[in-house]
Amino acid sequence: MTLTYADGTRQDAIVLSRTENRMRVIVPGCDDTIELRDVDGNWVTEDCRPVRVEFAWQRERRANATGRSKRGVPVLTINTPVLHPVI
Repeated sequence: MTLTYADGTRQDAIVLSRTENRMRVIVPGCDDTIELRDVDGNWVTEDCRPVRVEFAWQRERRANATGRSKRGVPVLTINTPVLHPVI
């Protein structure tokens, strides 16, 4: 997952636990975990800094919607028929 703060700072993070309105994550290279809380539909840190949370599956879904990956390479979508050779 990726955390994006209001100042544009981005950090990769790993979810350790999650409930409906709380999430505990760890940032690789940091010793402490970060607790995020959902306040009125927005995630905030323990010191009340707003943070946007984006999971890898959300990035993949967005790439599939455009038909291209971040690098501009066409993406195979679920709706694309797969042809099997006749044996």
